[in-house]
Amino acid sequence: MIVLISKHLKNADGAIWEIKCAKEEGIPILGLYMKGCGILDTPYELNNIKKVTWTWAVIASFVN
Repeated sequence: MIVLISKHLKNADGAIWEIKCAKEEGIPILGLYMKGCGILDTPYELNNIKKVTWTWAVIASFVN
């Protein structure tokens, strides 16, 4: 699962629910910071999950 971390993610109940479900199911998760976003925009549910700045190379590496 790739989670796009934006300024509004913390308030997105549906997205937070999906993150929790993926963690419970053991699905690999990668957090991607969107432009202008950082650690302060990251919801608690992404603690201990790898988070990086968006690049196609990072996405390709995660998917492969």
